[in-house]
Amino acid sequence: MRLNEFLDDAKGDVLVCGCGCGYGSRVEHWGSYSLVAEMQFQIRQAVGKPVYCLSGARCPRHNAAVAITERSQHSICQVLDLAQPQGMTLDNFHTICVEAVERMTEGRGGVGLYPTQYFVHIDTGMNEVPGRRWTV
Repeated sequence: MRLNEFLDDAKGDVLVCGCGCGYGSRVEHWGSYSLVAEMQFQIRQAVGKPVYCLSGARCPRHNAAVAITERSQHSICQVLDLAQPQGMTLDNFHTICVEAVERMTEGRGGVGLYPTQYFVHIDTGMNEVPGRRWTV
């Protein structure tokens, strides 16, 4: 699956459900225009180095097994969990992600900081309370 020039499972990004069901492997799962992929593209441009996706789509069954919430944006292909880029602090990366999500979703999207796992969750905020921010 390739969503843009910087977001491609052939380059190491994990976009497809981890249970092996194939959810997230087709463009239809993500939509003809993926806002979350465009957010990652803008973040990648701002960072100036590779920004890898650790987790994208999850089928409802897999999401129920691993997620904090059953309403996870992973289940509707509106999320990317982005690894901290090499040579950048997690705080700086998080700031760039927050700025991009706020700008591109008009404050609606969510951003989660996972400092012990060295990643930032970004989502479009579809069907959610606007402007969610959290640290786990």
